[in-house]
Amino acid sequence: MRGREFAGYAALYRMCPPVKGHDFVVISSTDKMGDDEVLAFPSDQEGCILEWSELDGIVGSLDHRELIERMGYSTEHKEDT
Repeated sequence: MRGREFAGYAALYRMCPPVKGHDFVVISSTDKMGDDEVLAFPSDQEGCILEWSELDGIVGSLDHRELIERMGYSTEHKEDT
């Protein structure tokens, strides 16, 4: 992710179909604020955050997959061919 340091772990995800009009989100998980939390932010394809209003989040979890599923998506790993 460019342009901002995250307090914990952050990863870029492509959402299909788009979530609230956004093809890409950065999901960040941290326990630095005293509680575990995982948050999703709209981003561009390079991981630059477009706005710092969370699309969704969970307090009490660090699990990216859990948040993705809560948002109504499933995770899929595509292997290189």
